[in-house]
Amino acid sequence: GIIGTYFSTPRLAPDGKIYITTPSTSDILHVIDYPDSLGLACHVRQHAIQLPTYNRSLPNYPFFRLGALKGSPCDTLTPTADISEKKEVKLYPNPTNGPLTLELSAPLQQPGRFFMYDRLGRLVYSAALSAGMDVFHPEAAGPAAGMYICALWEGKERVWSGKLAVLER
Repeated sequence: GIIGTYFSTPRLAPDGKIYITTPSTSDILHVIDYPDSLGLACHVRQHAIQLPTYNRSLPNYPFFRLGALKGSPCDTLTPTADISEKKEVKLYPNPTNGPLTLELSAPLQQPGRFFMYDRLGRLVYSAALSAGMDVFHPEAAGPAAGMYICALWEGKERVWSGKLAVLER
C-alpha cells in the first residue's frame, strides 16, 4: 500500500526556510525553501533532511527572536527584531463595560492606527493616532458584549495586539 506523508509543527528559521516535522516519531524533516512564493515556486521538499535519530519535534531549535546571548557559543544568531525597541502597551480596564484607555510606554515616533476586530475577524473600530501620542482613549461606540482582538500599528509595523473583553452594560 501507499504510505502518506504527514506534516506537523512548521517553524520559520533565520535562513528564511520553514522546517516541518511529522506528527509521529520520525527521522526526517520536510523543508519549504521559499515560503513567500506562491504555488510550486515555494519549493516544498518532502523528506529533505535525514536526522541521525528518531525525533518528535524540531531538534535543538532555539527561539531566534530572543537574539544573541553575549558570550554564549550561539552569539552568532541574528535576531529578527530588536525587542528592546518594542513598546509596552496597556489597554484598560479589561474586561470593560465603559471607556477605555490605551497607554504606551513611549510616544509613537510616527503616525499609527488602532484597530478592533470581532471574533469573526470583522473590523468594528479603527482610529488614526498622531506621532507623539502616548495615551489614547478609543471612542468605540459601545461594542456589543464579547471578545475582541485589538491591534496597534506604528507606521507599517504592528507594535502590539491583545484581547479585550467587553461585558454586558
